[in-house]
Amino acid sequence: MTRHGLIWLALIVAIFMISPLLVSPDEYKTTMDREIATAQRWYGEEEFADIAETAHTLYQGVMVRTGIDGLLRNHFTKPLNDEMAPGYKLPAHISSFAKPIDGYWKGLLENFTLFFFRLAQAWLWAYYMGPFILASIFDGIMYRKAKIASFQYTSPTLYNASWHLIIFLMAASLVSFSITINFSPLAYPMVIASIGFLIRLLISNIQHSA
Repeated sequence: MTRHGLIWLALIVAIFMISPLLVSPDEYKTTMDREIATAQRWYGEEEFADIAETAHTLYQGVMVRTGIDGLLRNHFTKPLNDEMAPGYKLPAHISSFAKPIDGYWKGLLENFTLFFFRLAQAWLWAYYMGPFILASIFDGIMYRKAKIASFQYTSPTLYNASWHLIIFLMAASLVSFSITINFSPLAYPMVIASIGFLIRLLISNIQHSA
């Protein structure tokens, strides 16, 4: 499990580091503006304010208070100077490569903004669906006890498959949070509900000796 978790973590980090080379800061901003408009329509003013506040708190804690945001903005997001020396402009073939690199750090910051905004939505849905998750855990425990009392088979295959699918859904969600795709608010409860069913399946198939 640890190895799989590290693989997914490496993939998320790689996406954060590589995607600003492929996606311009304007594209990130367009995606963010679209997500904000969609969220305002879906959640209403109160819930949207909670999402915005959570996203702001996450960004402040991870990026601002650590000094990462200030460092990148002060030293790496300044406009590119198209002169390689006073009076000598960069050749066209070099300038074409320099422009995406110039917007790299700004795009990286925009990517983190988008990521935390989506993470805040997931957190809101997790809060609302908390009772469902607790019910899934309770039902899994009761079902396992019923299996033990009636000497029913608990499947190690289903147990392992459930673990792997839960890790996959959580990691794939984090990966998708960091890319500029259209993200429907319905995706959050669907993923959380799927994880809830898998948690029930996981607990109900814990081996009798455990």
